[in-house]
Amino acid sequence: NRPQRGRKKRLLDLAIKNVTESLKADLQKKDRVGTLLSKAYELLRLPKVPYHIEGFDISNIQGSEPVASMVVALHGKMEKKLYRHYRIRCKNTPDDFAMMREAVSRRYTRLIQEEKPLPDLILIDGGLGQLNSAAEALKELGLNLPLASIAKKEELIFVYGSDTNGFQLGTDNSVRLF
Repeated sequence: NRPQRGRKKRLLDLAIKNVTESLKADLQKKDRVGTLLSKAYELLRLPKVPYHIEGFDISNIQGSEPVASMVVALHGKMEKKLYRHYRIRCKNTPDDFAMMREAVSRRYTRLIQEEKPLPDLILIDGGLGQLNSAAEALKELGLNLPLASIAKKEELIFVYGSDTNGFQLGTDNSVRLF
């Protein structure tokens, strides 16, 4: 009877240790995500921590069949079921600016109509031209949402409404935006 109690105690101790380690790992992961979102908040000078981020990119296959893609991150986790693709309808392709304006307009027109939550931050793949096009679409809808763009070649981030010429995320910066 005593050997069985000892074995049960060891199993119980092992189970408690495993649960404790698992909980620690989960808390560390959540803390890391919270830290990254807080850093993005500070770096981009946002009105609040961006728990809901939506990002847009335009793709062209040799200037035809343009598509806009939208990705969503909630609380630092990519939510693939919320991703969307938009076939570009505007006639003046391959005009990246017009295509970005169309995609942003279609997305947020729908969210407004369906009374769904708006993002804390919108990220645009591109430079100032794409950023300004997205901003125009939001203005037409009467929205004032935090908006930033990432110009990949120069690795510059532009924040709409900011008086800076953009800034560069260095390799030492722990914030990674998409």
